[in-house]
Amino acid sequence: MGMEDQDILSRADRWKILSIFTGTYFFSAFAALCFAPLLPFISEELHISSASLGLFVSLIYFGALASGFPVGLLSDYWGVPKTITLGLLIFGLSLGFVACSPSFNLMAVFLFIAGMGYGVLNPATSKGVILWFTAKWRATAMAVKQTGFTLGTMAAAVILPSVAEVTGWRWSVAIVAVAVIFFGFIGYVMYPATVTKKKPEDKCSIPVKKKKGSSVWKNKQIVFYSIISIFLAAVQMSGTAYLALYMVHYFSYTKVQAGLFLGLTQGFGALGRVFWGRISDLYFAEHRNNEVILIGLMSSITCIIIGLLPVNTHYMIIGIIAAFFGFAAFGFNVLFLTLIGEIAGPEKAGQAIGLWVTICYFGVVISPPIFGYGIDTIGYNNSWISLGAIVGLVMVFTIFYTRTKSFKSCSG
Repeated sequence: MGMEDQDILSRADRWKILSIFTGTYFFSAFAALCFAPLLPFISEELHISSASLGLFVSLIYFGALASGFPVGLLSDYWGVPKTITLGLLIFGLSLGFVACSPSFNLMAVFLFIAGMGYGVLNPATSKGVILWFTAKWRATAMAVKQTGFTLGTMAAAVILPSVAEVTGWRWSVAIVAVAVIFFGFIGYVMYPATVTKKKPEDKCSIPVKKKKGSSVWKNKQIVFYSIISIFLAAVQMSGTAYLALYMVHYFSYTKVQAGLFLGLTQGFGALGRVFWGRISDLYFAEHRNNEVILIGLMSSITCIIIGLLPVNTHYMIIGIIAAFFGFAAFGFNVLFLTLIGEIAGPEKAGQAIGLWVTICYFGVVISPPIFGYGIDTIGYNNSWISLGAIVGLVMVFTIFYTRTKSFKSCSG
């Protein structure tokens, strides 16, 4: 990746670490969002409302919200490899129980526990990136790692509906659970031992006053960006949870075709994360908040456009808009993870990212059922338009607020 200026690790070890982090995020996303393309199948079996269907996505993130900050502390003191492996094992085992559960209430319990395992992975892998990559490549490495999320979701959207057509949705979830557990063991074995023996140099020079021993909860910049991320998370999760249902119920596509549209969104989301991450390092390294505002405004406009589409819109136009939606809306967390980790510094990166997870995932938890309630009451179109308008207003507020503050990130 051209990071020869960093002498902390060998080139091979850097590639190996990034591969493990990306693979971890691939399988965790494949699992966490496996229910989105399966919702049409689940709906047929359980006969529950759109708001209740949204709980299949939001309960996982509710569990992640509950575990986010404690896990950030754990990754700071216990180390990244063990923390990642623990999270994958809890995640996979719990999903296996979801697939076997006879009732929705029991499924809900195991979905929450699965989310606690999932909540381990973001702070741990992101801390690893903050530790082992310089500011020149940090957002890029974070973006590569985060592409695992969109690629995993894309794979789930494309593969699982076809599997469910043959075996049923429960067997599809069981297969996902086995894959997560298997990678947990493989990743732990592959992790380079050298990273546990070397202390990285803090090359991040953030112009933020840091008091030794002070809580990351008292850092106004971290808290501010975490709150703003709630709304961008709502865009991503509402789109992920309901885009397939939107294609089936509004445009009358088949379930498999709807999965392909969702897969297109996730695929371009993966490209967008790499693009926005590299652009951030090259042009926004000292002012990453400006890029956050840009992505937020693009996401807002795209949501409104989706809501304005007539039912007879040509499939090519729908595909282009779905691809642009993923490209614009799915890259925000790369910037937040990098920015917040830089503000906190390597020693407290896990805690700071854990705090971000705790606050940001609040938006992830509440947005699918709220968006689903909006569908049930005001329809798909008005729900998309309302979401876009809210995010647009938040970005306008962010523009005015950040102009009055000295918001800078790491220049390396």
